[in-house]
Amino acid sequence: STQSRSSAASDVYKRQVEGYNGMTARDIIALVRASAPEQAQWIKSQETAGKQRVTVLRAVDKRLDEDG
Repeated sequence: STQSRSSAASDVYKRQVEGYNGMTARDIIALVRASAPEQAQWIKSQETAGKQRVTVLRAVDKRLDEDG
């Protein structure tokens, strides 16, 4: 199913961003700019559930709008 693939992709990406919680906003924004939409969405979910840094969330929204 699409949900299973999406969840699996998210799990794979999570492993690729080991140490996300220790990254600076600047590092994450650079990551967002180079990310696929699914990866940007994962970052958004992490930020929303965690530190909620406005600069990171704005960068994610901008990235998602580019593909929109």
